[in-house]
Amino acid sequence: MSANHSISPTPTLTQQQTALAVTIGTQDENAHDLETVKASLEAMNADLDSVETDTDSIRTTLKSFNSHLDNKLFNAHLKKLEAGFGRGVEVLRRFSAAGEEKGKGKGKGEGEVEVEVQGKEGKGEGRSVWNDGGVGNGYEDPTEGSKKRKRGGA
Repeated sequence: MSANHSISPTPTLTQQQTALAVTIGTQDENAHDLETVKASLEAMNADLDSVETDTDSIRTTLKSFNSHLDNKLFNAHLKKLEAGFGRGVEVLRRFSAAGEEKGKGKGKGEGEVEVEVQGKEGKGEGRSVWNDGGVGNGYEDPTEGSKKRKRGGA
């Protein structure tokens, strides 16, 4: 037996044909990759829409919460003001009631009061007893430095 088998040669591709086949294969891969990227972008877009909705929901909740806190703080402040005004109104009522009773009210507070007193003026002359037993005119003796007691006089 002879070993004369002939093997047909494998067809060889030219460089141009090889480059074309690589390009077509790459385009197919790129097209597949682009479809995958497109699908991923659509999924991310849906996620972003969901996040935006969640963000809007959170923003609405926060606004509601802030409004609620503002109302609570305002109400607390208002109660303090009302309590302060209530005390002030009560004090004014008491002073008003005291004034209506022909000035016979009692009150405590700070302030200035002017009082005008009219009466008789006297000279303050009278009989005084000094340490030395003399009679004076109601004034201290500047030489002795002692005090006298007034008896009688105006």
